[in-house]
Amino acid sequence: MRRPCLSDEGLEVYLGLALPGKKRMAFRVPVAGIKSIEPPPVWEGEGIRAPGFVFRLYGSRAWELLTGLPYVTPDSDLDLLVDIDSSADWMSFLSADLRLPDELRVDLEVIFGGDASFSWREYLGPAEDILIKSNRRVWLERKNHLATLFT
Repeated sequence: MRRPCLSDEGLEVYLGLALPGKKRMAFRVPVAGIKSIEPPPVWEGEGIRAPGFVFRLYGSRAWELLTGLPYVTPDSDLDLLVDIDSSADWMSFLSADLRLPDELRVDLEVIFGGDASFSWREYLGPAEDILIKSNRRVWLERKNHLATLFT
């Protein structure tokens, strides 16, 4: 996908289709041709714990689950999404005893309010600022100001 994912006139959605072997195809699809939008599959595996939060797959494991084609390789990360819908949920997530499996490299993308997102690994890093990506723009935000994204 690209940002913005919706064309300026609102008539087309920009989509990317991943193929096995890291190949990609880009499409512009008329909004009228989209019958439904489904959330990514829920991660059913073990080793990820944060009570009250649902982790969803994206990337190679999601594509393999959805298509039955071979996307996962020995070097594949476990790509996960977690939605945070309020500043209270954000505080709860921060205080949760988040456990990630040691045997897999986990790329966790935290999504605020269905739009703004950031990398959990980057959040845990030493920098005071973090890269935020939304459907319309990309910017740097102070980590200690993230809760203001809900107001």
